Amino acid sequence: METKPATLIHRKVKPAIINGNIKIKSVNDEGYEQNCRGGSFEHIKKIIKFIFNSGKLLELHMVIHENLNNDAEAAGKLAEWIKEELSVEVPLHLSRLIPSFRAKNYSPTSKELLESSYTSAKETGLQYVYIDGIPDHDSLNTHCPNCKELLIQRNSYLTEVRRISLQGNCNKCQTKINVILS
Repeated sequence: METKPATLIHRKVKPAIINGNIKIKSVNDEGYEQNCRGGSFEHIKKIIKFIFNSGKLLELHMVIHENLNNDAEAAGKLAEWIKEELSVEVPLHLSRLIPSFRAKNYSPTSKELLESSYTSAKETGLQYVYIDGIPDHDSLNTHCPNCKELLIQRNSYLTEVRRISLQGNCNKCQTKINVILS
């Protein structure tokens, strides 16, 4: 029986993965072709599934911008895929594009697009959706998906763990929270 090269790579790479943090630029191949000089969303999904199935902590970041994904439905489409193929517990960060390097001619992502993308993603049932790049926005915080208690408060780069046990449970209702506290 011949082993596929990809299987050999997976067998060697899997033990080395501590956790996964993947940045998604688009939810379709055209977005990767136009803005990333190639690539495929299908390939990105395979990598995401591999990390998720390895049992490691996985967080996904989607860059939201009018030039990359110009409507809130893109975040909803990604969130629906996460819910169906992975778990409602996988955190999704919707990141504001800040102009720099190759994107220096772009304007920063509008707050309105970020908020409508957030709403679209939350409506799918994902438990942990965050907006990155708007200081002091409530969506930076982690709330219990069951009782809505504020568990982790974030202000810019300051983080305060509030009502979550060392075992990762909500202190109010004891729901297990998808978080690493070390």
